[in-house]
Amino acid sequence: MFPLHITTLYEKGISTTNEDRYLCIHEKGIFAVMDGATGLGKLTGELAAQTICDRLQEIQPEENLLDVTLSANQLLGKRVRELMGVDQVEEIPKTDRSTTGLVAVRFLENNTMEYVHSGDCMIMVEYEEGVLRMLTHDSLSRLDEIAIRERAQLLQEKAGDENPNGWSDEKRKQVNQEIWQELQEVLQRNRNLLNTKEGYPVLDGSKKAEQMISYGLIPLIRARKILLLSDGLVLPHQKASADQMWIETAKLAFSQGLPALYEQVQSLEEADPMCYLYPRFKKADDKTGILIELNKNSTL
Repeated sequence: MFPLHITTLYEKGISTTNEDRYLCIHEKGIFAVMDGATGLGKLTGELAAQTICDRLQEIQPEENLLDVTLSANQLLGKRVRELMGVDQVEEIPKTDRSTTGLVAVRFLENNTMEYVHSGDCMIMVEYEEGVLRMLTHDSLSRLDEIAIRERAQLLQEKAGDENPNGWSDEKRKQVNQEIWQELQEVLQRNRNLLNTKEGYPVLDGSKKAEQMISYGLIPLIRARKILLLSDGLVLPHQKASADQMWIETAKLAFSQGLPALYEQVQSLEEADPMCYLYPRFKKADDKTGILIELNKNSTL
C-alpha cells in the first residue's frame, strides 16, 4: 500500500534482557521504536516498552498517533497500578517507575507523515538535496552527560595511570559495580526530573507524561529517507555534543545503511569495554533502528 523499503536492526546490549521494542506494520504505514528504562526499584523498562508497543499495534484508521499514544500511556498506568497495588502511578517514586522513550511515525495517503515523540529515541529525515533534518530533540542527553562525566571521573580516579580496558574481566566487573553504586545519587536526581520542564519527557503511565508528548504532521516534500533510532545506536564519542553525534549517526545510516552503522558502533564498543575512551554508561546498550526509504517515483 505504501511505497516504502524498510530495513530494521534489533540487537540486545549487555543486559540480561532487551528492553527496546520496535513496530513495523507496512500495511498500516506505522513504524515505531521504544526504549524502555528500568526503574531503580523492581519495575522493568520492558513493561513500559511492551505496553506501548501493544497499543500501537492496534491502531485503527480513524485514530491519530497522538490519541493512540495517550491511550497507550493510560494502559501502562493501568498495568502498573494493578501490578503495584496503588491507586495512582504518582504514588510510585519517579526513581522506581517503568518508563519508555518512543518515536513513532505513520504515513498518510496525502503524502504527509504524522509522528509522536517522548524520551531519547529520535527521528531524522533526509531530503533529496542531501539536507538532514532532526525532527525530534533529545532532551535527556543533557542530564545523561552530567552522570557520564561523573562516571568518567570516578573511573579515572580508580584507574590512575592504567588503561582499564586492559584489566581482567573480573576486575572490570568489580569496578563497574563500585562505580554504579557511587553514581546512584546523580542517577536518582536525574530520574526525579522526568516529565518536568527542567528535565525530560518520557512515558511512565502518569497524567503528566501525556502533557509532555511531542506530536506533529509534516509534508514529505522531496523527502527520501526516514530514520528511527534508540540511543544505543548512537556513535560513541569523546567530546561532541549529543546533537552533533545524532547527526553524524544519521549521516552514516543514510549513506551506508543500518548494518554499517551497527558495525561501526559495535567496533568502537568492543575496543573500549570500560567506556574509558568513549565515556558512556555501559559497554553496549540495546540497539534498535528502522530505516525507511521512500519511493521517489510514487506518492503516498
